[in-house]
Amino acid sequence: IHSGDASASLFGPTLGGPPIHGTTHHTQFAPLLFRHFTLEAFMSTGCLSTVFHIPVTHKQPVRCALCEPASRDHNNNAVTLYMENLKGDKVLTGTATVGRLDPIQRDASAVRQLLAKSMRKNYARSPSSIIKVNVGDTSPRETVALPFTKKLGNLFPYTYEEKLSRLTEPHEFYKREEGKASPFKRPIIPLEAYNILMTMTLDKAKWSSTQNANLADERAIAWFGACEVRAINGPIHPEENYTLSREIVHIGSTKKAESVWLETKLMQHAVVVADMLLQIHFLKPPQSSSSKL
Repeated sequence: IHSGDASASLFGPTLGGPPIHGTTHHTQFAPLLFRHFTLEAFMSTGCLSTVFHIPVTHKQPVRCALCEPASRDHNNNAVTLYMENLKGDKVLTGTATVGRLDPIQRDASAVRQLLAKSMRKNYARSPSSIIKVNVGDTSPRETVALPFTKKLGNLFPYTYEEKLSRLTEPHEFYKREEGKASPFKRPIIPLEAYNILMTMTLDKAKWSSTQNANLADERAIAWFGACEVRAINGPIHPEENYTLSREIVHIGSTKKAESVWLETKLMQHAVVVADMLLQIHFLKPPQSSSSKL
């Protein structure tokens, strides 16, 4: 979706260029989240859950909003949030929490509510399905890291250091040297880098039922529909090795697209540090419009 040809086939020339990664917006919420929850709390056990509605192009202005609850309930500290463009159109909506949540609290997040809604629909895969994986598929465990100066791979063809230099909401604690002054005595990674770390090798994953890396037909245009990232025993640090595991937890469909729901766990020394729930849409060819997906 981030190439010019794919973008034009979906949105036409009116968008003005390819859209940015939806998860780039996660870091743009960091100042609000750190102010509300504190940086130390959110990077340790924070959960940011966002559902994407309309695309945003490079350097397009947007506004972030976090809606504080009327009263702080220590048993449920969830807040709602949204982003809008200058026309007032909602770019994304979502929720955020901190702390170790019980299953009921966790299932109340924006992305998990969307997953539950999709699971309630009767989905029967047709012979013409463009999805190539199955629910329950896993990929072998991998070792991943975010080195400052090494290219991150085919999906993210730049270095982590280059990524940091382009953040619209930078922070000193993301940097190599300045990060040593963080509450964790080491640099931490920004919220959008959770997705980078957990998807940077996705194009090489071998799924258990197919031994192939393709989630869907190679002709299908893909884009993120929703993403939830959660620190469990955070934060995540650059230049440290982590082990990740992936599982396909659901497959859904609309008239024009099919979706894969992918859950990824990030571990270090057998401890789960963070996880991510990601919805990836695949447009059914030869559709030419993303409306009403």
